[in-house]
Amino acid sequence: MIAAINRAEIYRFIGKPWDDHDLALAICQALEHRALVIENARLADLVRVQQGKLSRTELAVKRLEERYPGITQVKRQPDGSIDLDWDEEL
Repeated sequence: MIAAINRAEIYRFIGKPWDDHDLALAICQALEHRALVIENARLADLVRVQQGKLSRTELAVKRLEERYPGITQVKRQPDGSIDLDWDEEL
């Protein structure tokens, strides 16, 4: 079970029955951890930009994809026209 949890990158395992206070605390800690991971990635990207390993354009595209997944991808029809069929995604 521990190996499966580690492979899935689960933040914390909470067994049943749980205490509501402990569950709320675990959720708050998980959200704080996520915020730290995101901030760490942002700072690392800024260092890469400063070192010339990542362009500002690449950084902007990366941020857009993180916030709006798929926004930088364009689907095209066989004739080269842009596919605007939104129903596929729903």
